[in-house]
Amino acid sequence: MYILGIDGGGTKTKFTLVQTDGTIIHELITPTIHYLQVGLEGLHDTLKAGLENVIHDSGISLNEIKGCFVGCPGYGNIAEDMQLIEASIARALADIPHAIGNDTDNALAGSLTDDHGICVIAGTGSIGLGIDDNGNRYTSGGWYYTFGGDEGSAAWIAQHYMQLFTKQSDGRLPRTELYEYMKQKHSFKEDSDLIQKFVIEHGDNRTIIAQLATDIGVLAKIGDPYAIALFEEAGIELASLVRSIYSNLNFEDTVRVSYAGGVFNSGVFILDPFKEALSDLNVEIVAPVFEPSLGSVILGFKTASISVTPQIIYNLKQSIAN
Repeated sequence: MYILGIDGGGTKTKFTLVQTDGTIIHELITPTIHYLQVGLEGLHDTLKAGLENVIHDSGISLNEIKGCFVGCPGYGNIAEDMQLIEASIARALADIPHAIGNDTDNALAGSLTDDHGICVIAGTGSIGLGIDDNGNRYTSGGWYYTFGGDEGSAAWIAQHYMQLFTKQSDGRLPRTELYEYMKQKHSFKEDSDLIQKFVIEHGDNRTIIAQLATDIGVLAKIGDPYAIALFEEAGIELASLVRSIYSNLNFEDTVRVSYAGGVFNSGVFILDPFKEALSDLNVEIVAPVFEPSLGSVILGFKTASISVTPQIIYNLKQSIAN
């Protein structure tokens, strides 16, 4: 028998199929299921196709999947959309017993392998979730990028990177390695090619723009002062999500805080300012145990009423190591 975890993010969706002992059998990456980006039919179609591919590639039957959790970006943000999302997912998953949550739920479950604490996601977008000792929940951030939300995320970093480039281009800021790197990396003949490429050609596509954040990681490593300062600002913004959650929940002891998402792959450039901005709170910053995709698996076990034992956690870790 099997458990299926589905981790939806702003850029991609990851399907993870495991045996009920925690051994990973199959993984699949598909495009995002964020319904505000792909619509409800896009959500349904991507899940249905992904499930069919998992069934085919792993050689199992649908009725062998005993539990599934879908971490769906945007779920719960707009109350009147929740039933529509649930209906689309139910159609796609057919008769598989499943539960649905925001992608913060599986991020927290994966990073802490627990049901309380705080987790901040900084991927394409940014958002934080906390669950206190009494099971109370609080979410902060996730206010979408159109009006400057998703602070500290890859999309936010990329937008500020482009802004720095334009200011260095026209003399509002002194030129640094950042200016030349942008031009050479993206083969700009003219500085205005920035608009041609990211606004006209790519239609202001958030997923494509967010990929620019990796440039800032490169620039920070070679010491560009604006890149380093941008990470510092991002770290402070992400810490503010934790502060908001911390102040709106009740924790009796030291609160474990973890994180997920590609922005945190920048290491000390993002983690140092993040930790410093939280140094006055009774929190412990801990590295994530698992990525969000395995958080979906952990919640999938709970959907199937199967206890997640230390042996299951061990087998999941062994599967990753191998």
